[in-house]
Amino acid sequence: RGIKKQPIKKRNIPSKRAKEIAARHLTAVPESQGFQFMYVPCRHRMTIKAMRQILRTLRVDNSHILDVHFPDRQVAALLIHNDYAQSLTEILEKEGIQVKKEFDPLDPSILRDQKLADLTDEERFEKVQELHHKNLLKALQFIRTPVKFSVARNFYKNSWITAEELASFLPTYKTHED
Repeated sequence: RGIKKQPIKKRNIPSKRAKEIAARHLTAVPESQGFQFMYVPCRHRMTIKAMRQILRTLRVDNSHILDVHFPDRQVAALLIHNDYAQSLTEILEKEGIQVKKEFDPLDPSILRDQKLADLTDEERFEKVQELHHKNLLKALQFIRTPVKFSVARNFYKNSWITAEELASFLPTYKTHED
């Protein structure tokens, strides 16, 4: 009956990916800072869960896909960081999927609802802008908190959201009063 030996605690050895993520916090902001939508063809609308499963099957890292929505028939919009655009394009092209580089989410021709057929060209353009804006705000609601701030600033920089909308997504800090 002696002293019990305490088991040696194993240190958690960080993975290569964890080290890369940690190191990114201590580097300068890259010139490519920002976010973009990549538009890919799809045969039909589906749930976001189903689209993410397809991307997972194609070996796309879903953590880099910040948002998925469907702006038009047979088109999926993937919100990604600019630094991931080249990698994602290579993965998709390797599988025979061509990115729709010419797709314009603000093209009034994507409005196919018969209720909107009587609108003038200017009204159609306003309506498509409204729908695009709604998609952006919806995306910001679901993006995880630390990234949401950067995406919101990027949307504001691109004049896609207003200053008031930007402020609603940024954190509010309490000041210390003496």
